[in-house]
Amino acid sequence: TKGVKKNPEDKRLIMTLVMSLDSAGQKEKALTYARKALELDPDYVPALNYIGYTYAEMGVKLDEAEKLVRKAVDLSPDDGFIVDSLGWVYFKKGEMAKAQKYLEKSNRLVTNDPVIAEHLADVYMARHKFEKAVQKYREAIKKSRNKEEKKRLRKKLNRAKDALSDEPDI
Repeated sequence: TKGVKKNPEDKRLIMTLVMSLDSAGQKEKALTYARKALELDPDYVPALNYIGYTYAEMGVKLDEAEKLVRKAVDLSPDDGFIVDSLGWVYFKKGEMAKAQKYLEKSNRLVTNDPVIAEHLADVYMARHKFEKAVQKYREAIKKSRNKEEKKRLRKKLNRAKDALSDEPDI
């Protein structure tokens, strides 16, 4: 905070503060600073992505989230994390076909991230593609290094397995 006060035009320093605040659970304060970074540079991809993804995670302002992240993707189309954010916005909006398209692309661009694998698995679950969901949840568990995250992912994996076993044979 002191650094940002001394250098209020330094958008990278602002985003470092944003990430610290976010990690500390101070989302609203983090969003305030991210908006400041965006005021300094309306095309600043980290701020566009942070605000849009955070709105999606919170389930608020989803149309604005889509606009922000869409702009970030237009500016950085091969950044898998940003592509993931757009897919996640579409997931939160209930637009599963679009979500799947972007999350599959994100998963191709970033092959070692458990959150991206989980997001894609969540879309597969929502679209009743249970076999694919099981596969992606397993991938997410293997990629995760966090004990609590693995536990949460195992619960999702078990739900996907249950859904798969409940499918009627054709």
